[in-house]
Amino acid sequence: MNQAARDLGQGRGCVCPPSAAGTEGEHPDVFVLLLDGYARADSLDRLFAYDNEPFLRALEERGFDVAEEAEADYLWTHSTLASMLNMRLVEDIPALQPVLADQVAQYPTVREVINDNVVFRAFRDLGYDVLVTASGYERTAIRRADAFLDGGQMNEFEYGLLRTTLVGEALRLVAPDFAAQQHRERILGEFRHLEELAAAESARPMLALVHVPAPHLPAVFDATGNPRHVPMSSSFYADSAKERGEPTDEVAVAYREQLAYLNTQVIRSLDHLVRSRPDAVVIVMSDHGPAVHVDWDEPDRDALVDRTRILFAARTPGFDGVFGDDHGLVSTFSDLLAALEAS
Repeated sequence: MNQAARDLGQGRGCVCPPSAAGTEGEHPDVFVLLLDGYARADSLDRLFAYDNEPFLRALEERGFDVAEEAEADYLWTHSTLASMLNMRLVEDIPALQPVLADQVAQYPTVREVINDNVVFRAFRDLGYDVLVTASGYERTAIRRADAFLDGGQMNEFEYGLLRTTLVGEALRLVAPDFAAQQHRERILGEFRHLEELAAAESARPMLALVHVPAPHLPAVFDATGNPRHVPMSSSFYADSAKERGEPTDEVAVAYREQLAYLNTQVIRSLDHLVRSRPDAVVIVMSDHGPAVHVDWDEPDRDALVDRTRILFAARTPGFDGVFGDDHGLVSTFSDLLAALEAS
């Protein structure tokens, strides 16, 4: 209840200047494009027989350094965000000690730690305005940014409520693609938000976190961007074939095809962003790898290792060597802040 009350004070819902006057910032804008569940190139090749080198070359041609051995520190979005936004491992975050000791429930404590984080405070101290988009995953929604941009599509919590009602039953009959269409609109809406942010005028530098809920399942696009039907079910958001109750080969193909389409959208939006904000720091990353092949009841070690192998690429004009080739996500913002403060 206390967290719900605090969320009522979420940031403004538009890409518009803050009400408080700001001064022209001396630091560059920072854009973080988080692609949920995006595997590293070697894992894509091994697990999905997918060659991602053309996409990585396209990033490099646009000035990005690709960390070929990048790793996530955790297997789940909420752990990655809590750690990265507080610049320390989960086990070293004091507010999470009761959760780790099983003294309190995981939520809402983890969500509170994600919202009330060290990184946003540090960037605000440097004069930044913090803007975040709504990924549709409400448990990790960062509503207490200075601006929280939501396209209005159904989120994960609303989907769960709808699915258990008579309305949900009716939709399964008369509009069986409703949930998948909402998810498609959410994914494309994230790229629209990125382009709106790139075009926005502001007296302050911005830190923008755009969280795209893809290529994470459900795979609602084929490789050319055509709709892929995914029925409403209890496993709609599940990211392993076993959880989904579907053949692994079919789920792997669906993931691979959605990723191929996603790559085209990423490059298109990055071209717009780099043209609009050539001096901006831009990070393209994932929070964890896919779990298509993971059996969570009896997880295989190699499958879990692939879950930690992620995409990470950064364009840092004016800053050299900010991130290493074996970058770990926990140090993302500590490394970047050190570079900014030294400039």
